[in-house]
Amino acid sequence: DQTGSVRVPELRQLPDPSTPIRREAQLDPPCHHHSPLISEDPVKGRVCAVTIPDGFDPYSIVEVVIDSDQHEDEVVAQFYKRYVNDYFGLEGGRVSLFGEVREDRPHLLRHAKHWGELPRNSGYTSERRTLKGYVYDIKIVHSAYGLPGKVNLALRDETYFTQVECFFVTDEERDHLKEINPGDKVLIHGNVTLLNGQPILMVEPKRIERPIEDPGT
Repeated sequence: DQTGSVRVPELRQLPDPSTPIRREAQLDPPCHHHSPLISEDPVKGRVCAVTIPDGFDPYSIVEVVIDSDQHEDEVVAQFYKRYVNDYFGLEGGRVSLFGEVREDRPHLLRHAKHWGELPRNSGYTSERRTLKGYVYDIKIVHSAYGLPGKVNLALRDETYFTQVECFFVTDEERDHLKEINPGDKVLIHGNVTLLNGQPILMVEPKRIERPIEDPGT
């Protein structure tokens, strides 16, 4: 009978077959059999808030909260952080978006895209601005005519989550880089060219300095 008593715990094997069943249930929502579904009608409404996570992970999720015309509750549209132009400057404006919707979460719009042509100003602007970020790379570009080479500094801007090419051409400008190394956190003041509000390059840098860190951090 001890054998029988040993076999009684074999009933505990019953959960084992259920374990994969339970795991399949967890994996079922992302399965493409019936969920997620591509929204046929765009979500229209006014953007209440845009939440951008800190850090430089290009696949972290930006959440855009929309006061939807079609829904009683707010709709949250998700973008990858790397696609800055999709969510930059949306707060307070009206949008028309489509994307993936799960049946169990109808108010969450994943992999959101703008419906039709995005009615936002497209073009280049230029202004004096201060950029803050980390030095990604410093490269000397030699002149083919024996002239002093210019220095290109690649800045990972932490405000707009983009890489900005900064050009140091004159002797005075290059002097700013004497104590700057890749990985340094810096503030650079200069003439910035922007595309749709997003900085892409800087010329005529006037000064470069290290930000004052909070002593409490």
